[in-house]
Order: sequence, then C-alpha cells, then structure tokens
Amino acid sequence: MRVGALLLLVMFVGLLLRLHCLTTVHSWFDESLGWRMAQFPPAEIVERSERNVHPPMHFLLLSGWSRVFGGSLASLRFYSLFWGMGTILGGFFLAAAAMNRSCMQFASPSPHREPPPATTGWAIALVDGQQALAGLLAALLIALSSLHIDWSQQIKMYTLGTCLTIWSTWLLLRWFQCGGAWRLIGYVPLAAALSLQHHYGTFTVFAQLTFALLWSARRSGQGIRKGDFTSILVTTWATSALWSMWLPSFLVQRSLVKNSYWIGAFDWHRVVDVWSGLFLAKTSVHVSSVGSAAIAQFVLMSVLLLLVHRQAGARLMGWLVLVPYAIAVGWSIWDQNVMASRFLINAHACLLTGLAILVASIPATSLRYGTAIVLAIGVGITGCQQRVQRTKDAEMPGMPLVISTLREAKSAEERVLVCNPMLYLNACVYGEGLEDIYAFDPGQSFPHFQGTPVMKAEEYCSLTDLDAATGDWVWTLDAEQWLGGTWKVQLPREWRLQEERRIREWYATLVIRAYRRESAIVQVNSQATGKGREE
Repeated sequence: MRVGALLLLVMFVGLLLRLHCLTTVHSWFDESLGWRMAQFPPAEIVERSERNVHPPMHFLLLSGWSRVFGGSLASLRFYSLFWGMGTILGGFFLAAAAMNRSCMQFASPSPHREPPPATTGWAIALVDGQQALAGLLAALLIALSSLHIDWSQQIKMYTLGTCLTIWSTWLLLRWFQCGGAWRLIGYVPLAAALSLQHHYGTFTVFAQLTFALLWSARRSGQGIRKGDFTSILVTTWATSALWSMWLPSFLVQRSLVKNSYWIGAFDWHRVVDVWSGLFLAKTSVHVSSVGSAAIAQFVLMSVLLLLVHRQAGARLMGWLVLVPYAIAVGWSIWDQNVMASRFLINAHACLLTGLAILVASIPATSLRYGTAIVLAIGVGITGCQQRVQRTKDAEMPGMPLVISTLREAKSAEERVLVCNPMLYLNACVYGEGLEDIYAFDPGQSFPHFQGTPVMKAEEYCSLTDLDAATGDWVWTLDAEQWLGGTWKVQLPREWRLQEERRIREWYATLVIRAYRRESAIVQVNSQATGKGREE
C-alpha cells in the first residue's frame, strides 16, 4: 500500500512538471508538421510519410487522437504527455521486475536446478525494499528528467517511443522470468509499433531480440526451457514481417537522407557529446569537452556494471543502451550521420531504469538510499532548469502577435509571403481567419526535411503568381537568428520596403515587412505633385 502511494506521488510530480506551460509555448516547425500531418486521412499519411524522414506510426496515432479529442495544439500536446506518463509508470514496473528475487535463479540459469515458482500475470510481488526502491527510483528519474519532461510537452514521437520501449521490454523480461506465450504475443505488436515510430526504434527492437536470442540460446544449451529459442525465433520473424511492409518506403527515405539531411557531416565529438545532450537537455548548463567526456565515462561505467550484473533485467538494460548507441555510431561513420541526442531518448530511458537497478543493488542500506537521493537530486535539478527555460519561452509574444498584427494591418486582397514552408506551417497553426497567406516559392524546391511532404501545391506563391495578382502591396514574414541564419523572402527591386517590425519568438526573431510596387509609389507621387501644382 505504501509503495502504491509513493508511486502515485511520483506520477503526480511528473504530471505537474509536464503540465507547466504546456499550451502557452508556441508551436515550432516539428510540432506544426505533426499538426498538419494529423489532418490527412490514414492512407495519405502513409504516402506523405514516405517523402518525410520518419515512419508513419506516430502520425497515424496522432491522427486518431485528433479525431477523438480534437486537433488543437493543446489536445495534440496532451497526446505526448499521455505517452510520457506511460513511460514513468512503465519504468516502475520494469525496474521492479528486474529486481524480482522470486525469479532470480531463473534469470541466472543453472543446469542443476529448476527455477523457483515466479509471480505471474501483472503481479509485481514487491518482496523487499530493494525491489520497491528500484521501481520507485526509475519512475522518479524519468519523471524528473529534463529530456523526458521536454518531449512530453511537444507534438513529437519521442515519448511514444520511450513508452513502447519500456513496456515491450517489460513483457520480454517477464517472459524470461515466468514464461507465458501471451507475453510474446503482446510483445510483437508493441515492438512492431516501436520500429515504425522512429528509425531508432528499430535499433531498440534489434537490441531486444538479439538479447533474447542470445539469452534463450544459453538457457537451452544448459537444459532450461529448451523451447525458448524457437519461441524467440518465431517472435523475431513475426516482428520483422510487420516491419518489412515499410521496407520499400524506408529505402526511399534513406535515399532522400543520403542526398540531403539537416544533421550535417559526422563529427567524432558527437559520439561523446550526445550523452551530455541527453542528461542536460533544455537546461542552461553548458559543459566543456572535459565535462562531456566525464558524463560519457559515467554512462560507459554504468553500462558495464549493468552488463555484468547477476540479474537478466539489469543486463538487458545495459544491452538496450549499448546496442542502439553502437549502431548509431557505426551507421554515422559508414553511411549517413544520424547522431542527434534526442534520437537516443529510448536508450536514455533504459539507462535511467538501469541506474535505478544498480542503486537498488547496493548491499549497504545507508549507501543505497544515500546514492538514490543524490541521483534523484541531480536529475531533479535538470527538471527544474527545464521548467525555468519553459517559462521564459512562454513569455515570448511570437507567432500569435505576428498573426494579429497582419490581420489588423493588411487589406483583404493583400498577400502574405512566408520565407519557407517550415515557418509557414507555424503561421498556419495560429493563422485561422487570416486570408491570402502563402509559402514563398523562390523557383527552386525546398529540401524534404523543411516541410514539403505536408505542403499542398496551392499553398505556394511564386513571383509569377505575385505579378499576376492584383494589388500594389505585399507582406512578408521572415526569420532572423533561426537555424543558424537569416531567412528572407527575396522580392524584385520593383517592390519597395515601406515598413518592418520585429517580434521575438522563442526559436527566432520574426520579421514582418510591408512592400509596395514602385509603379504605384510613382503614381501616387505624381498625383500628389500634380495636385500641388494645381493648388
């Protein structure tokens, strides 16, 4: 009963941190793309996803959510929050299961001994304080992590990935411990969904299945549950068969990424810095190269300790951190750079769970609880800093002020040209009732990762379209200090700048500019001169 109350308290703390400024921070491009993608029917989502860089599972679920709960920005952010809360709860169950002493001998097979009876079903059977500590600490670390808080507040696929990772791993671990075909049957759709949520999800599923194959092969060789290896082979085939339906589209996406991608060239510093980016996401802490190396060393030591741990669950956590990271590094070196901190969020969730298992395994009670407190405080500081940064971001007037300014300043027939599709989609989220707004077409196509897969042909406006339009005024929406540069609509010299206004947004400085045709200016000046002479 006490453990249940503490778990509810941890969940409540996690919910409060994730609700802070949930809807007041304005949408950025990645969120706006998800908002737009959710408006298409399922078949079109799949087709457009092929031209994007991500599999369709997140967008399909997001579309279903919007049809039930509405498609507003607030509603769609609750979608991510839902999966984030599921990750916290799953962290408790997974870490507690890994410390389940009733299955300890079963997790470390011996050819001379049959495994003792284990709990079945959903029961956790918290038999001692170490098991309870592991579960509660894992849930608390995920609840307090700045990385997991931040992505629970954005319309992205990352919390879906962490939730699927934790719960599919829990099913696999409980199958190791207790058997039961229903656990493997339940694992297959979760693993398939994980692999179709993000390409890094495929790395996680590969790690799960390779561990299961190696572990079951070892046990079969020692005379324990000899049919396990065959069961895992069937599970691997079923999961791979579901993912393979996306393989042709994956190859199309791979060719797009090979041609151009936003991450840039591979840099060995990223191999080390990725871990500081995970632990210090959305905080004001800036670490040196020495600090990043120290964090990476801490992660490496933790993974090694997990891999030599006596419990299968601990070893599985270490494997789920090491293998996706190693695949990402190898892929970045030999094929295309895909090293971005947030892509490894699934591995980070497993690492936090593994740290909780390591702490709970410390024999000395005082040292065990002392270490747990220090670890929770350290992670909690990052969560508090993320809260401060979120508050600052929410104070920016940003895109809503841009839209209201344009709505008041421009006439109905005057066009608004937005510098690129990314910023155009952000404007669309808040631009209800604003007419004649378009993404500027400079005459050359935008890269696939700048929103083009969700754009419609009629949403672009070229210089030819502008010349054919009536009216002598045109407005532009540009961005400065955005994505490392300045983005501006380049108009011909016949358009003269009349006024401009800068509005600060959390991700950029937005610039509204008003232009007028030179011929109209000359005509007005001539009329004014003629009128002056008459007087």
